[in-house]
Amino acid sequence: MSSDNWVVGRGLPHLKMPGQKGNEYMTYEGYREVARFPSGSAAGKFYVVKEGQGDLSCDCPAWRFKKPNQERSCKHTEAVAKGVGIVSVGHPQTPPDPSARPQVEVKPQVVAGRFEPMLAEKADEPFDDPTHLWEVKFDGARFLAYVDNGRVQYIGRAGNDHTDGFPELHNLAQQVHANSLVLDGEMIVEDERHLNNFPALQSRVHRMNALAIKVAASAFPATYMAFDLLMLNGIDLTARGKGLSLENRKMVLEQLLTQSDRFKMVEHQVGNGVQFFQDCIARGLEGSMAKDRNGLYHPGKRHPAWLKVKGVQEDTFLVCGYTFGEGWRTGLFGALLLGRETSLGLAHCGSVGSGFTVQGLQEMRTILEPLETDECPFPVTPQEPKLMSYLRPAVKVDVRYHEVTPDGKLRFPVFMRVREEV
Repeated sequence: MSSDNWVVGRGLPHLKMPGQKGNEYMTYEGYREVARFPSGSAAGKFYVVKEGQGDLSCDCPAWRFKKPNQERSCKHTEAVAKGVGIVSVGHPQTPPDPSARPQVEVKPQVVAGRFEPMLAEKADEPFDDPTHLWEVKFDGARFLAYVDNGRVQYIGRAGNDHTDGFPELHNLAQQVHANSLVLDGEMIVEDERHLNNFPALQSRVHRMNALAIKVAASAFPATYMAFDLLMLNGIDLTARGKGLSLENRKMVLEQLLTQSDRFKMVEHQVGNGVQFFQDCIARGLEGSMAKDRNGLYHPGKRHPAWLKVKGVQEDTFLVCGYTFGEGWRTGLFGALLLGRETSLGLAHCGSVGSGFTVQGLQEMRTILEPLETDECPFPVTPQEPKLMSYLRPAVKVDVRYHEVTPDGKLRFPVFMRVREEV
């Protein structure tokens, strides 16, 4: 039996037809229920339905989430094909007249990458403007959260699915009062002082082993901080759809989300941006966001309706070499040579040696060793007396710093992370 024409039947078998009895088959829009199997789901059953052409589909996870290049099937459809294990009994109903069928709202499937996150421009300093609201800016990872009839997905900026890595956040569907929606938000991990623990979050994002994920979820539980609503029950609220203003999107989101330790709304206030920014810095936060109250959500675009204001500057640089390590860093490295693309070629921006743990140094050395080269990547050779090796500029890192000196070097740089889009 070919799987090419099989279609997802989730939701269709649950429709009750006029005059239907408990042990009779259900029919709807060309589908007919042929079997029910016990399950641990809220409904207590998995349903197998058949198309008019005879193709089967099931609403169990194994059938719906097939692996790439794998024929779609599950033990329930296989049992039906073999004629065993059928729970439903009875005789097919005569399909009712189409005009008599109930009008049922069709819920959209969760589609990874259907939306791309909107990006913010930079503001030099905080400001007071009653047309803007101000949000806390967290040092976390950006995720869009998709909810559709109990199913949840967390999709990173690069379109990767990170749902399995955060099992403590799988019950988002129970925290929202909607059949389907798409949220924009920040995933964070807090330490015992309720400050962002980005290294812990970064380790969570890249764990693949099921046991390691379970242990990390217990030791470093994540919280999803929602700040925007992109879709509600199939209605696109962004600029390419209904075009709902930010203030109205937030108002709806506040009514939909039941907040808890794991799911919260990002704090915001209207106006008084300077004081709000100062309060954020005093709390040890990264900074604040200024957003146009009437602004629209522009998927995949960097737009001035959103402005980010940071307490210190942070930017992304290319790693172009590293220096010898001394003392406890012997055998590792001392600092990374940083570069930035300009119209005149790669510019040397100084080096960064602080912000690393022992494990971080070891991991970075492993990443960089295959990129070693004798060729200087800069148009002008920098003065680095302790140079260990130049590198092909293929790795990007995020670095915080206070300012840039007149000769283009970073003042008080601190390594933050390897730039890996999630």
